Amino acid sequence: MAGSEGPSLPPLRSKLRENIVSLFALQGANYILPLIVVPYLVRVLGPRDYGRIAFSQAFIAYFIILVDYGFELSATQKIAALREQGVSIARYVVSVLTVKASLAVAGFIVVLAAIAAIPAFRDYRDLFIVSYLNVVGTVVFPIWLYRGVQAMKIMSIVTILARAATVVGIFIFVHSPDDTNIANLIQSCGFLAAGVPALIMAPRLAVLGFYWPRLFDLIETLADGWHAFLSTSALTLYTTSNVFMLGLFASPVAVGYYSAASKLITAASGLVSPVSQAVYPHIAALAAKSQKKALAFIGRLFWVQEAVTCLLSLAIFALAGVLVQVILGPKYQACVVLLRIMAMVPFVTGAANIFGIQTMLALGMKRAYSRIIVGAGLLNIAMLIPLILLAGPVGVAISVMLVELAAAAAMAIYLARRGLLAKITDIQAGLSDARLAQARLRGLWAR
Repeated sequence: MAGSEGPSLPPLRSKLRENIVSLFALQGANYILPLIVVPYLVRVLGPRDYGRIAFSQAFIAYFIILVDYGFELSATQKIAALREQGVSIARYVVSVLTVKASLAVAGFIVVLAAIAAIPAFRDYRDLFIVSYLNVVGTVVFPIWLYRGVQAMKIMSIVTILARAATVVGIFIFVHSPDDTNIANLIQSCGFLAAGVPALIMAPRLAVLGFYWPRLFDLIETLADGWHAFLSTSALTLYTTSNVFMLGLFASPVAVGYYSAASKLITAASGLVSPVSQAVYPHIAALAAKSQKKALAFIGRLFWVQEAVTCLLSLAIFALAGVLVQVILGPKYQACVVLLRIMAMVPFVTGAANIFGIQTMLALGMKRAYSRIIVGAGLLNIAMLIPLILLAGPVGVAISVMLVELAAAAAMAIYLARRGLLAKITDIQAGLSDARLAQARLRGLWAR
């Protein structure tokens, strides 16, 4: 997919700093807005109807994964590499959009067939169809393009405005369990509201144009994204599948309890994701030049990120009762034990992110990463149904914690066998780099 010279690249360090700040702003909105909306929705809708929305969105999440096809990782890396080489990304962008749109159409046909064939799904027909707007939003939401060209400032502004509008809509139009369908519609339009303007502004990022996609380009695009797709698909076996399987074997109320607790864990884990998202294309670009420099950067990231996530996990465990009472309300006291069981998830997933995405994927160990994620997903499925039957949502929380530990441990063992783990976790280098990073941050904020 070679082509003409792309636009000149801005200095790497300044773009990285801008992307981290932009993603922190975006993640701040992702963190604050759910803390406003979730407490309102769980109280207004109640555990049953909140659980119905969670179940429908969990089912549609499978199709979001299908349509994304791992492009958030593979396309980001590909675009970053092409621009680093001065190669046009226009034809590749068209290929990605074509693949995503084709998969979305195929997925909607499957949803309609499932509603017609499975009696239990007919009660969720309206929720399923409306929730599919999330898939349409995934098609037009080009976060992989913005991340690849390291231009997250625009994406952050558009996304924050769209999600703020969603919050306003929830408060204006949702007032009782009778408004469950309206609540689902407003939430499902979030991706679409952000994606359309972001896609319209995309030509400003690079020299883009329309091309009739060639079959060879589409096949190559699918092949590039296969391992990332396999990995992200396997992740659903111990993320989205937890809510979906719980909904199949337990009541909507149980789904509501687990979903509410899981939202709080996700919000805590998401506090560090801006750095992870911003540095991935940076690490990929470094790895293309020097593995040694990439590993040095990953090592600095490891100690800072793990220190933050450790504090978050300890706070969740200690303050679980207070968090449930203040954020979710008295109807959700069953969530306290769920939070304490899953309290270490931010710490463990922080390590897994460093070992898996930032190291294994960025350094080209895609096949090994995929095998580990698939294995973890299969382990979760093997444990999930028996644990749900024995302990309901508590069983799901136990399964989540065990599987996250198993995945992180497997990645660490793989890297250790190749002599890479010691380079990433060098404590002396990590401490000195953490002090240096702290000094640089103080200087940045002072300016």
